[in-house]
Parts: sequence; C-alpha cells; structure tokens
Amino acid sequence: MTAWLMSQTNDEAMGAALTSKVIRYYEDELPGYLRHPERFDISICYLNEGSYEKAIETTLTRLNNGFWSGWWQWQRNPVARPIVEDPRVQDAVARMKEDLAMQRENVRRMEAEGEI
Repeated sequence: MTAWLMSQTNDEAMGAALTSKVIRYYEDELPGYLRHPERFDISICYLNEGSYEKAIETTLTRLNNGFWSGWWQWQRNPVARPIVEDPRVQDAVARMKEDLAMQRENVRRMEAEGEI
C-alpha cells in the first residue's frame, strides 16, 4: 500500500521500485509463502505493478480457499479497480456470498433451536 501511495503522490519511481522489491522478495526469497493463501496478500503489489493476471490469480487463491478477510474494504480500494470487475473474481465473490448466506441461515436455525 505504501508503494501505491507513493505512486499517487508524485513519487512514481520510488513507488515502482518498492513494489518491485517487495514482489521479488516474496517470489525469489519466500516462494513457498505465496502458496499459502492465509498469509500476506501480495495481489496489491501485483496490481500496483500492473500485473493484473498475477493479481487475479492470488486473489482467486485467497477467495477460493475461504480467506475473505478484508475483502469488503479491498474491493473498494482504488488500486483493485482493474480486477474487481473481472468475471473470475466476480464468480469467486458470488460463491463467497452464497457461503456467507448459508452460514447466516445455519446460525439463525441454531438460535431458533436453542443451540446457541
């Protein structure tokens, strides 16, 4: 996010350099880290770099594995605009919303039956 802010406030070169450094660190030094969707969401870095397919891939990995933390704020982030409307991302979000609706219904049923 810091790199994106730099790129939006007349520090484009420094923002690009920071983005590149973060991505290279995760890809080269910690490649196994990126296979775990519950960890740092590098998609914001890929977005800032303009690597939309990589951003979509990492976003889908997180959403399809049930890691929805921060999604509501993330989808409103200006840096995410290029991929939020992508049909693949929209499909994953629809599945997430269906799962959340089912969970809500289960909680309501459990409340009605006195389980919670």
